[in-house]
Amino acid sequence: MPLVKYFDDLDAVVARSSWDSDASYVRFIAGPPGGHNSRKVRKEIDSEVDIGASHDHPDAGHFTYFANGELFLIDDVGSSPIDRKLKYAFYHNTLVINGYGQQGECDNEDWETYGGRCRWMLPVADDKTAFIQKFESLPNYVYVVGNLSTAYDDRIGLKKFLRYFVFTKDFLIVLDDLETEHESSYDWRLNTKGEIDLKENEAVINKGQQKLFVKILSPSEFDADVSQVSKPIIEDYTQPENPVGFIDYSNALSVKKNAQKTKYLALFYTEDNTPSSIEKIEENGKIGVIVDGERFVFDLDELTLETCGNGVCEEREDYLNCLVDCGINDGMYCSVNEECEGGYCIHGICRSTSTYCRDGYCDLGENEQTCPEDCIVKEVEEIEKEEEKIEEEEVKEEVIEEEKRFKEEVKSCDGCYYRQKCLPIGTRVGTLYCQISGLMGRQVDDNAICSNKYECRSNFCFDGRCVEAGLWQKFLDWFGRLFG
Repeated sequence: MPLVKYFDDLDAVVARSSWDSDASYVRFIAGPPGGHNSRKVRKEIDSEVDIGASHDHPDAGHFTYFANGELFLIDDVGSSPIDRKLKYAFYHNTLVINGYGQQGECDNEDWETYGGRCRWMLPVADDKTAFIQKFESLPNYVYVVGNLSTAYDDRIGLKKFLRYFVFTKDFLIVLDDLETEHESSYDWRLNTKGEIDLKENEAVINKGQQKLFVKILSPSEFDADVSQVSKPIIEDYTQPENPVGFIDYSNALSVKKNAQKTKYLALFYTEDNTPSSIEKIEENGKIGVIVDGERFVFDLDELTLETCGNGVCEEREDYLNCLVDCGINDGMYCSVNEECEGGYCIHGICRSTSTYCRDGYCDLGENEQTCPEDCIVKEVEEIEKEEEKIEEEEVKEEVIEEEKRFKEEVKSCDGCYYRQKCLPIGTRVGTLYCQISGLMGRQVDDNAICSNKYECRSNFCFDGRCVEAGLWQKFLDWFGRLFG
């Protein structure tokens, strides 16, 4: 049975780390309320209300998290006819902006217009729903991008809301990229049945004997508080502010930030999976985190995830941009075994075995029977053994010295160590260039975002964008004529 499933009708993803009793589990949704098919059926029968609206929740971007036998992040307080508002974004693990939630929510103003239909959920237009823009299920992680940009109340003026979601067997990463037309009040929310302890940039959810740590890496400054959410008993739906009692409770974490543009980046992990090192990265339109040497960096322009260091050579990686995962292919030049995809650097060439016949060397483990091309039969057996012994010692010494030299060169290189040379930052080699990070990057085409000219194929970066050389020359000519 698969560990990961993408439900395209609901635009929802469920995943678990294994089928063992101590497995972690996550559910993420970023689709229209009720799913795509129910909306299609409603159109066909010309229904004035959303089919299944009594069960639908306007909760795009919401997720739940289960680990170590505890459900740390819950679905909601437990919505029912008691109070329609418990279905709304405020009570889910997503965002509220300027006090407003998502399309379909029914506030007091809507009650005047829709009356009893406001008891559940208002119809949502097709162009006002969320959707999953990207889904990848890879051996070491699941990567999802949900686009919530049109799913929120029109009064917010929301221009962009992309939620990036990464699930691994040890931790969870959530990144929100947000922008509104004007400065707004963002309220990033989590709901739990556990107790929440707040620290400087961290929340700890205590559930049973287990702990879930929520490390807030971005924004750097924010206001956070914990509140209790109750499920009221209401007799008169026109007066939801007058409950006659309460039947359920949960706790909510609220992380607030006032800004026009902002990013929320959070790392979730249990106590037994506490990382020894966590490092935030933000540069050149990218943001992410390195967890115990594993790199998870989001490219906000391409919606891609860079994961160099996770031990898997992925489709967008090669030995040039991620040597630690991919290695150099067999038959190419190398310095040490660790560089080679096959694991062996034999006489300066990558191989997949410890010896390679027909390379001109009679190595230890080869002889005139197994590799006559390289090994010459000696008349005197003792001489042959002595020479082999000497050669073996020399090879060992050469390997040790070569490895030592290579490590020293890499350590002393302030730029990019590429093809046994230390290249200064900004150096171009073909369509590659040396990045500030110490990795070789590929140049981008015209109109792509840039910080330096060497990032562009045209070698021209103007006002943060790559421009073609001819266009730059036209600008210089015009400028000369203007002031000449």
